Amino acid sequence: MPLKKIIPDKEGILKSRPLRNPTLKVSEKDGEIYITLKRKKVWWVSILSKIFFMPDEKTIVLDKIGSEIWNLCDGEKRVCDIISYMVKVHKLSYVEAETSLLEYLKQLVKRGIIGLEISKKYLNQHKK
Repeated sequence: MPLKKIIPDKEGILKSRPLRNPTLKVSEKDGEIYITLKRKKVWWVSILSKIFFMPDEKTIVLDKIGSEIWNLCDGEKRVCDIISYMVKVHKLSYVEAETSLLEYLKQLVKRGIIGLEISKKYLNQHKK
C-alpha cells in the first residue's frame, strides 16, 4: 500500500523532530558544515551538462548559525526546542526565531538535507 503524503500544520511542525539525512557526505572545518549533495538526474540537467561543465556533486557550506542548527537536528530535539535555543543563545524574539528557523528548515527539507519526524500522537490525532 503506498504511503500517504502528510502535510502537517504549524503545530505538527513545531512538535516534529528534525533529522539529518544520513546518506550525505558531511565534513566540518572552522565551525562550518560542508554538505556534499549529488545532482538530481533530470533530463534538463543532462542536456545542460553536455553544454556546460556540471559536476555530479555540489557542496554547500552552512555558516556558523546554520551549522549550529544542523548540529541541533539530531532527531532528539523538537523544532520548538531549537526555537527556544535560538531565543536564548542569540537573543532573538520568539517570533523572529520561529520565522527564521521554519524558513531555514523548509529549505533544508526541500533540498533533502533533513527530514522531519512527525510524532505518532500527532498523526493519530489528525488522521482523515
